[in-house]
Amino acid sequence: MAAISLWGQGGIDDRAGDFSGTISISNASLKSKTQSKPKNPDTDIDLGKVALGSIRFQLVREFKTDSLKGNGKTSANEPYKVAGNTVALTPAPDMAAVLTRSGVQFVRQNKTVGEVELLNTIGKNDFKDPANPSSAAPYIGGTKLQSVAFSRDLSRAYVASRGLVYVVDLISFDLIDTIKTPSGKNFVSLATAGEVLLIGEGNSYGGGPFSLLAMNTNPASANYHKADKMISLKGTGVEASPYGVGGMALGPDGRTLVVTLPLQRTHYYLYGQRGPSGDVIVLDLNSLNFKTRAIDAPIKVTPSGLYAAHSMQQPQTVAATWDADRFLVSSPNDTVKGLGALTIKRDAKTGKPTSASLTAVRMSQPNNAIQVDRLDIQRAQSAVLVKQDGVEYAIVSDDNHPFEDPYVRAMFEAPMFVNLIPGGPPTPIGGRASAKKVAQGGKL
Repeated sequence: MAAISLWGQGGIDDRAGDFSGTISISNASLKSKTQSKPKNPDTDIDLGKVALGSIRFQLVREFKTDSLKGNGKTSANEPYKVAGNTVALTPAPDMAAVLTRSGVQFVRQNKTVGEVELLNTIGKNDFKDPANPSSAAPYIGGTKLQSVAFSRDLSRAYVASRGLVYVVDLISFDLIDTIKTPSGKNFVSLATAGEVLLIGEGNSYGGGPFSLLAMNTNPASANYHKADKMISLKGTGVEASPYGVGGMALGPDGRTLVVTLPLQRTHYYLYGQRGPSGDVIVLDLNSLNFKTRAIDAPIKVTPSGLYAAHSMQQPQTVAATWDADRFLVSSPNDTVKGLGALTIKRDAKTGKPTSASLTAVRMSQPNNAIQVDRLDIQRAQSAVLVKQDGVEYAIVSDDNHPFEDPYVRAMFEAPMFVNLIPGGPPTPIGGRASAKKVAQGGKL
């Protein structure tokens, strides 16, 4: 439960010379949200499940207008109110969220600015159900990919769990709401589209059918955070996916949603029989009808380049760029080609997506480009696109398993010995004798 108080040096300052009055807080927009009576109704507001950054506050000075009747008694009249300026508490921009084993950390400029704990073993657990605080707190489990999303006004962060969505105030860093969904299925990824939170169901071991859900996140709406008003989008293709949603991201135009639908689990071997390829789809949110839950048929991405013969094995994380027609898609099951550049084509008049292609980016240096160590991104987990001095770069994270890398194994293989000089010593060829050193370990 969040609350805000107004105070001054030694309390409320109601001195105004000959025209003394009192200062009150305009609270009309919050009456339906209040959960309990504040301790001090003159200066405290209980915001309930609304984040501090979603509210505008206004100071109102009230002057008494009581009058004296002919019988000598005072008549109480409505006070004269002078409205002051409005003020809003703004969350700090440029924050990132990190979901760890022990909690959720919010980071800004390499410094942790807030944290919500998950485990009782470290002293407290902020992720309890406010409606039943005495119950055992649920641990965040299940497959998680892009499981934290920020509201449009940056006042809240939404954290996905199994059948639950937690809401964190990004000013107080308090848990202000826990939303239980009827299906109770695991949520893999979240994305924010305006005042709507998109929730992708899925799991690495199956358990479908799964859905793509949409929930109202407008604090002024009667359906704000109501699970029973949540809708399941029809005809997205998620229903037919055995593992549900992988990752998803919304483009800067606010209408283009790219969703990955893996058709196999993440595996930790890079060789052997190739599994079924996963799908990447593009949805136009402008076509979504909230009453009928219908949306235009998804655009299935066509593989090209290195993916032409075999599509991306296990598409997972999606990263939007500053261009609504360009996204990055990562796949940890594709050796040294797990980063794909997705390009969308649109109708010139309507702007609707008409087709999309996915081209692999080779993630290993050829021999002639090696300067010190061979650089290769073995298992691409995620990527972001940045621009420096007019040049675009993808920063890619690597969940590296060194001894699954043929270049690393070559560093430890025994060479062959060949007599190249008559009567001379044998010369080692191949294996560690000629293998280039590889930069190992998880890296960017």
